[in-house]
Amino acid sequence: MKKIIALIAMFGLLATSGIAFAQEDYELLIVFESDPKSTDNMLLVDLGDEISFTRKVVSIGMADFTWEWSYDSNVLDCEPMPEIDSPDLECTIIGDGLSDVSYTAYATMDDDSEMTATSKTITVSVGDYLPEVPDYYGHPNFEAIEYLYTEGIVEGFPDGTFKPENNLTRAELMKILVLAAMPWAEFEEDNTCFPDVNNEWFAKYVCYAANEGWVEGYPDGEFKPGENVLKVEAIKMIIEVFNFGTRSDFVNSYEDVPEDAWFYPYVSSAEHFNLLEEEGGLYNPGAAITRGQVSENIYRATDYLGVE
Repeated sequence: MKKIIALIAMFGLLATSGIAFAQEDYELLIVFESDPKSTDNMLLVDLGDEISFTRKVVSIGMADFTWEWSYDSNVLDCEPMPEIDSPDLECTIIGDGLSDVSYTAYATMDDDSEMTATSKTITVSVGDYLPEVPDYYGHPNFEAIEYLYTEGIVEGFPDGTFKPENNLTRAELMKILVLAAMPWAEFEEDNTCFPDVNNEWFAKYVCYAANEGWVEGYPDGEFKPGENVLKVEAIKMIIEVFNFGTRSDFVNSYEDVPEDAWFYPYVSSAEHFNLLEEEGGLYNPGAAITRGQVSENIYRATDYLGVE
């Protein structure tokens, strides 16, 4: 059996009602690990190998729970059965293929509201069955992209790729910002807030952002959803949407961000709160931001604020 580096995946709560509970009164956290340990959430095994999975749950303000293990019974023979609550799952590899293994907790709070939390998925790969490696694997922003993927904040393209080096569009930024900062957002049925926004996939996010005062159209009234977003434009929105704020005593270390530039306070605030990955004295404020770069900025923002 191949021995692999340890991984502990920790995930916060997701509300079934669409509301993300941030109060300390209600918290549901799952720590999930496997033996042998997994690397990049994947275990490479052979027929007959044995695996154990363990979960630990931390909960606050919970009145009642139900639990469920999830796995493919054609690949894994496990005890106990998936619908039986147990902190441990003992499995033997019985078939070729792939099996995702995860643990979900369903909880009812003291106020009768409900929420669920699901552990990070570990993929068990038997023999030559290997899942397709994502195109962002090994990318400098891999951890950020993987986290946002897991939280449902970003998605890939229909061909299964993420394209981290592609420039980010205005439409894509609106979706990411809304899902990251306002996961409980309620959308209007009619989303035609700009002449060039007419109920497309991005329309509800654009119109929500417009109604919140996050964005405005161009002088011709259009939103131009397919236009690229500059790095300084994206970081300004992140600072404002997540309420980081700016202060006159914040400074930055970038040679190409002068004090008289309109974006100086936003870049300074972003560097102060460790939202930026750029090092070496240059920020390149006029460059278009990539999908990978904005994932890093959003990931750092949510991590700093403890957004779940």
